[in-house]
Amino acid sequence: MAGRFVSIVVLMLLGASAPLCAQGAGSPTKPLSFASVTTSPGSSHTCGLTSAGSAYCWGSNDYGQLGTGTTDDATTPTAVAGGLTFAKVSVGSQHTCAITTGGAAYCWGYIGGLETNQCPGPQCATSPVALEGGLKFASLSSGKAYTCAVTAAGTAYCWGSHDSDELGVGTLCDDNPAKCAPLAPALVAGRLKFATVSAGPDHACGLTTTGRAYCWGSDASGKLGVGSVETPCSNPLFSCSMSPVPVAGVLRFASVSAGAATTCGVTTAGAAYCWGSNASGQVGGQTTQGCTGIMTGRTPCAWSPVAVSGGLKFATVIASGDHTCGLTTNGTLYCWGDVADLGAPATTRCSRGMCAAAPVALPVGGLKFANLSVASGHICGIATTGAAYCWGMNRSGQLGNGTTDDSDHPTLISGLNSTCDQFGVAYNQDNACFDTRPIPLTPTFIPVPADAPVTPRPAILLLRVSRDGRTLEALVYGPSNVQTFNAQALDMARALRWLPAQKNGAPVEAWIMWRFEPTR
Repeated sequence: MAGRFVSIVVLMLLGASAPLCAQGAGSPTKPLSFASVTTSPGSSHTCGLTSAGSAYCWGSNDYGQLGTGTTDDATTPTAVAGGLTFAKVSVGSQHTCAITTGGAAYCWGYIGGLETNQCPGPQCATSPVALEGGLKFASLSSGKAYTCAVTAAGTAYCWGSHDSDELGVGTLCDDNPAKCAPLAPALVAGRLKFATVSAGPDHACGLTTTGRAYCWGSDASGKLGVGSVETPCSNPLFSCSMSPVPVAGVLRFASVSAGAATTCGVTTAGAAYCWGSNASGQVGGQTTQGCTGIMTGRTPCAWSPVAVSGGLKFATVIASGDHTCGLTTNGTLYCWGDVADLGAPATTRCSRGMCAAAPVALPVGGLKFANLSVASGHICGIATTGAAYCWGMNRSGQLGNGTTDDSDHPTLISGLNSTCDQFGVAYNQDNACFDTRPIPLTPTFIPVPADAPVTPRPAILLLRVSRDGRTLEALVYGPSNVQTFNAQALDMARALRWLPAQKNGAPVEAWIMWRFEPTR
């Protein structure tokens, strides 16, 4: 990751007792709070939804996929235009879709076949556009250039690109053009009742109300989980299925995730299974089969579900590009496949280099997560503390931390670009919030035993300091690589007494980021 060490180097230059920044005044609020964050394989943008239903997006915006009314990239969360209140939001590669609290669906960004003149090309929208037909949906999921959604009655519809028959409508666009209109939901074939649908870049999978998994679209590398499907696609380079086909076996799933070349599911008992390409170990289990095809060559794959190694119990598993990640039932984050850029050890040689062929715990400083979303190059999630984090590649600002520097560890998503009401990159601009920052009354060095096997890196905390010098709130912003060190830093921070921030000679509350250093 080019630039992932930049922030660490800068912090070292600041000195052991220097703050990283200082925020807040008067009665500052928490950082912008998201109930969920979402991204997807192939995407360089991220979106979040607040508990009040307000949607924000950040990152790449070439096609208006942020929905902000422009095509300007954003490195911090920016409100989606239109003032709609959403219940769900889903990110595709270059578009985004969402459903309102009333179930109406809207999309923005690249929408093939849509005639506008808002972007570099005509087929995009820079703000939410309503779907045709007036259907109401309970859930939705966006793929590369299409989206699928499920009504409250369990009926699945898809709209958008049909290059690999990913709409699942049982016919080719040339044979029935009406089923491939850009914003006209088309009924998924088969009359199945679905509880949920997951859209990958060019294939989708759904769970019926009885927990059976069905997939449709491209079968490259066996990601439909039904063996080699010989039906020709709209794309002649692959085999595929134009309508839902059952995943092999008798497993009952609680969730399913369609990735770029792999599909994964979690059973009702919490066991994880994956199928499809295993070129980078992203299946997470032993595969002896080889997938053949014009585009895939001969790569290791699984044509049917393979148990993920390790026997862990998962609450959710997300298939992405060359890696897969999951949260255990206690919120611990594990990934497998090509995990080197995620900061995890890659010790097994795979067909595409070094990988983790079985789940490895990511070094996230002891953070536990309640919500997770995984793109090909970055990860975002909501910690059990309620704080939202992203890390990984950041060329377009998709981490939402106000920079374009990559990060190999979780960093807090910034708040809105205001001055004092929320934590963010513009807080205390021109000393609008306070004149002097909080200063701890005691040193913030944490002793490390001389014989400790690993030297912890500093822990960076975001702290809210009261006007009488107490720590009111402490959040891990940049975790140490040693979990116990993060816990020690939090304990020290909560017990600290401070010289409070000052504004016009009077003490005020303030946010501040402070680094806690190890010392031997």
